Amino acid sequence: MLVKFFVLISGALVTAGVLTAGLISFRQGNSQLGQKLMRARVVVQGATVALMVGTAFYYGENPWRSS
Repeated sequence: MLVKFFVLISGALVTAGVLTAGLISFRQGNSQLGQKLMRARVVVQGATVALMVGTAFYYGENPWRSS
């Protein structure tokens, strides 16, 4: 149970960190770095979702399985 929350919290924090860094870069006028950080945010966000789904399957919580 702790692993599921760790994956969720760590993924959300990394995503928020990259998003914040990207927004700061845009605000400072460094649009090239900001764009790279926004692309990195999409990758990190996708990885977080994939890890969440993988963790749910590993622990037997399949939302697509009929009861």
